[in-house]
Amino acid sequence: MFSLGEKKNKLIAKENNGFEVWQIGYKSVHIFTRFIARIYFQNNWISGLNDFKKLYLEDELYAPQAIFMAIKDSIEKNILAVIRVTLKTDNISFPIQDYFGVNLEELYTSMPVQPKEVWHCGRICVDKKRLQRLGASRKSSFALLRIMMRYIHEIITGNSSNIMIGENTTESLRLYKIMGFPVINLKEKEYFPGVMGNATYLRIADVPKHEWLKV
Repeated sequence: MFSLGEKKNKLIAKENNGFEVWQIGYKSVHIFTRFIARIYFQNNWISGLNDFKKLYLEDELYAPQAIFMAIKDSIEKNILAVIRVTLKTDNISFPIQDYFGVNLEELYTSMPVQPKEVWHCGRICVDKKRLQRLGASRKSSFALLRIMMRYIHEIITGNSSNIMIGENTTESLRLYKIMGFPVINLKEKEYFPGVMGNATYLRIADVPKHEWLKV
């Protein structure tokens, strides 16, 4: 089982398709951040050491309230995909607030039921080049995202009033909707150089359970 503030890396599950699901402990958060930075650099979303430090400091700040998930191949144990989910607390703010300017309190009051828990979903990243070297098709990239969403279901859906917030590129927003998640776009703004981003939220109550669980 996943747990907040986990110190050590631990194997969560072995999938039938040769993938393993891991929780990266906060003592190894630099490994998680390094994976993110490498993919971002390949896409020209960051440019140097200062950007890496900014990513690392953010991951380190969120670590006590976060779960860092990774998908590895079962043979070489290389990380293929990652995601980070963080429980919102009063002393933590996210880019949806600081960069996109979304007032979360106003968002909560606009809902029919006040959310019991608010989870931020970010750092969604797949190493498509490594997948290709493994002989996997592009469908496997999408399959990895589905696997991660299935495990996120176990973390954030404890109460039907819970919501998930985040910042997504237009591409990741499209994938959410393909998977059947009615993600609502609040604001749009350039997020990476030349890449539009979206401040989004998702009400857990709006997602049928089978959409979370199917792979």
